[in-house]
Amino acid sequence: MTTLTTLKKLFPSLIEYNHDSITKIDENDYLWFSLDHTNIIGILHTELKEKDKQLLSTFLQPVQVNTPKQSAISERWHERIFSKKASEEMERFRFVYFHIDQLVVDHGLIVDVFEQLFSEEVPIMWVSHQEAIVVESVLADEEAMNYHQIIDVLIADVAVPITFFIGYFKTNDGDLQAYYEQLIETGRKIFSLTNDLVIDYFQAIPYLLLEDVDQLEREELVASVLGEFAGDEEMLQTLQTFLQFNLNVSETAKQLYMHRNSLQYRIDKFMNETNINIQSFDQAVVVQLALIANKMMENTKG
Repeated sequence: MTTLTTLKKLFPSLIEYNHDSITKIDENDYLWFSLDHTNIIGILHTELKEKDKQLLSTFLQPVQVNTPKQSAISERWHERIFSKKASEEMERFRFVYFHIDQLVVDHGLIVDVFEQLFSEEVPIMWVSHQEAIVVESVLADEEAMNYHQIIDVLIADVAVPITFFIGYFKTNDGDLQAYYEQLIETGRKIFSLTNDLVIDYFQAIPYLLLEDVDQLEREELVASVLGEFAGDEEMLQTLQTFLQFNLNVSETAKQLYMHRNSLQYRIDKFMNETNINIQSFDQAVVVQLALIANKMMENTKG
């Protein structure tokens, strides 16, 4: 008999933490414990005597799963979003959704990493225990934040797995609530379609379009465009990198640590065998869609 099964028999109110369960209850009514880094259970306070709490705390790790308290700067942004009153500020900003793929979370450490990398207090609006919206303000002459860098720091320093969905830049408050809500909804969806850790709004559009395409049509797209190369990881990486670096042979060769002539040989091989000119913008777009459809099919198989 597993630990979870035993505890369920002893405490009938026990629930397992997940997004669906947490939205149907008042999380403050429960005492929460971690079985491991991927499983959290909650038991109603009213069902636990003091000796039960002490015993459970001896064998299990007590955890907090309630949404963290917002900072003053985050509260101001929250009011700006939902009050529908236009702000006089005209800064350039974007919202960035992130999801922490871990139930036991030290929110303070995550906030510290953001403030360290941004060199200032950052508005973070917590949507739930594991997800939040960051507001990134960027002046015209400033460089936007590199979210791969944030991931590297979080993984290296605090071992927190995290994904980012980056919204587009705005300079006014028009439809700010819609922008906020859409980013959360799309952020939750996009990482079920790709295993990328960082993806921005424009990169996400092909995934969202292809999500509505029938599975058979995706398979036909992959077969007609990639052909026998659909399972050739080396060729797929070459094509993806070539597209990523805007069809620039020199930059792609440098990124792949290849000689320019070797890269050109691979590209020519693909074009000769598929009769698709990837160096033409229109046909390159089709190849990109096929590559994304192929990744989505691989994720489904996984």
